[in-house]
Amino acid sequence: NVQSLEKVSPITLKFEGSERSNVFMNIQSFMNVQSLEKLTPAQKNLVALLLYAPQPMSYEEISKKLGLSVITVRRHINDIKRAGFRISEKVSVRNRKKLFYFDEKIKKAILKVRRK
Repeated sequence: NVQSLEKVSPITLKFEGSERSNVFMNIQSFMNVQSLEKLTPAQKNLVALLLYAPQPMSYEEISKKLGLSVITVRRHINDIKRAGFRISEKVSVRNRKKLFYFDEKIKKAILKVRRK
């Protein structure tokens, strides 16, 4: 529900050593390895945030969670898409903002790889 986005509690993404490595290794095994290698650490953090976000997120929400400017978030999303990641987007009916997310099929595939 797009209207309830403002009520969602913040997501804290703190990965410890090997856990951080496992998250990105799972993404790497699902996505094109060369595409992942092209991403910067900040872009990988954005991918992880969208992967674990319970609902689609706007530029502003992503920028607050990651401590980046909105312009930087826009640039990262465009660069991630160019690298071959399929970030879906839709427009919020309530405030006409773009919302970004990974389809459930992609999320499930990444998480399934993680369990192996």
